[in-house]
Amino acid sequence: REYAAERLTALGVAAAIHDRHARHFVTEGDRWVAASLGSGAVEARRALETERHNLLAICERALTAAPSIATASHGLAAVLILGALLPELGQHQLHARLLERALAAAALVDAPAGRVALALIARGRAEAAAGRGDAALRRLAQAHPLAQRGGSAPAEGEALAALSIVQRQGGRLAEARQLADAAVRVHRQDGDRGRLGVALGSLASIDLEAGDVTAAAARYGEALSHLRAVGDRLHEGLTLGNLGNLAQDTGRLELARRRYRGAIAVYGERGDH
Repeated sequence: REYAAERLTALGVAAAIHDRHARHFVTEGDRWVAASLGSGAVEARRALETERHNLLAICERALTAAPSIATASHGLAAVLILGALLPELGQHQLHARLLERALAAAALVDAPAGRVALALIARGRAEAAAGRGDAALRRLAQAHPLAQRGGSAPAEGEALAALSIVQRQGGRLAEARQLADAAVRVHRQDGDRGRLGVALGSLASIDLEAGDVTAAAARYGEALSHLRAVGDRLHEGLTLGNLGNLAQDTGRLELARRRYRGAIAVYGERGDH
């Protein structure tokens, strides 16, 4: 393998081959990540596992090749794709290291701001999941203006939604509501129904915590319609479960059973255990 790489470099074609390799697996990886939310989750996860070494190679080239916007952008994309696999395998620390290294490589060149923002959001979420709220807020506060500067509505909305969750975890419901409302507005404007459904679900959870059951039910219901429209079965199942909890808490047991059965059916179809 090393000899082949040396020969390709000597012939002056290595860079072009590496670029085609990265473009192919980033395109395929994005498709697998999207599929992992739907009914083809098992096949998508299997594809990600099978091609993990190719995605890791793209990450490695972003660090070892001469700094360029293309290699840094591909490295960020690959590590974001691996975010759909490595944490599920319990490899949280490896993913965190890859994110840090990809962000460091991106800092050497003018990497696309929207993609850098998404990587910062991934790091912020990881910090929040580990209980490091202040570190999460710092990462996410960096991501939001970057997403705006890059004109990336998906990254802007995700940054706002992630900030909302961290504020909610810290007991700051008013701030969490403002941020979740802003995320919903961004995704309504850009027409991203999948992200809109997720943001509405987050806002519904805030409604519930504030004691507004009626508003929560309405938002979960709207979220469900958007998620079903785009085939996001993962969040559809989660939303059905939340609607089941809400129905049970308000004494509507038969409705709760239907919601829970619906969630179980979705998880079964996806191959979740």
